[in-house]
Amino acid sequence: MRTKTQPILTILTVCLVFGMTACKSKKALQSTDVKTSKAHSEVLRDVQKTQLSFTTLSAKTTLEILRPNSKSSLSSGAALRIVKGKGILISIRPFMGIEVAKLVVSRDSVLIVDRMNKQYLHESIEDLKSSKQIDFNYYNLESLLSNRLFYPGKQEVAPADYSKFMITQSDGSYLAVTKDATDILYNFAVDGNNHIISTLIYGEKKNYTLQCSYDKFIVDRQQSYPTELAFKIGIKDKRMDVKLSYSKLDIDKDVEIDYSVPNKYKKVSLDEVFSLLSKKL
Repeated sequence: MRTKTQPILTILTVCLVFGMTACKSKKALQSTDVKTSKAHSEVLRDVQKTQLSFTTLSAKTTLEILRPNSKSSLSSGAALRIVKGKGILISIRPFMGIEVAKLVVSRDSVLIVDRMNKQYLHESIEDLKSSKQIDFNYYNLESLLSNRLFYPGKQEVAPADYSKFMITQSDGSYLAVTKDATDILYNFAVDGNNHIISTLIYGEKKNYTLQCSYDKFIVDRQQSYPTELAFKIGIKDKRMDVKLSYSKLDIDKDVEIDYSVPNKYKKVSLDEVFSLLSKKL
């Protein structure tokens, strides 16, 4: 009996040691208020020093859709993958890892594949920018999902762009505000840890708003990032809340993004998608 239990005890001991080591590599990071005043450029420079550095990101996530004024919500497993500067994939997988829908964004196009209804949307980003009159691009979406500072329409924020942001201090945080060529405002709230804790995008003359709040930051392998992203999406008088949650990100691992669409799927327009979305809200 002793010889049979010894290997099992050894395995359990090894698992426990590795488990404890893994736990030590991650720790919760509490948000703090801004305590001292900084120079304009220092605020933005410190944010960029603190933000996540990566070439690829991937995670198994829980995606939750909350309907305002309703106690019900929809929850599903999902997969998030980002290859920096190239592509973003959000795959919805509610049953045993089986994909029912996916959103794929590349530098020049947006693809939505609805496997349940055998249809898809494929639009160029340039067409979306011109038809919806926004300067938002692929790099801005990538930054929004990875908790990074961005300037509308640009690939990276350079020190020369700092003067385009107005910095104020209020309620224990800094606010960095800028706008794009169509007067849509971009508000970044920064806490005492130099993390962006909220990004608000809106235009007074537009019929839509987007706010992303970042919460439950952890320190993992000397990098810090949020493990909860909450989106508030407003389209005219409708609203939907979407939350992405995960325990950790896999950083700089080999990942692939699937851009394929089955041949027999029906192509639909963006207006059809917005119409369907409005009915769901």
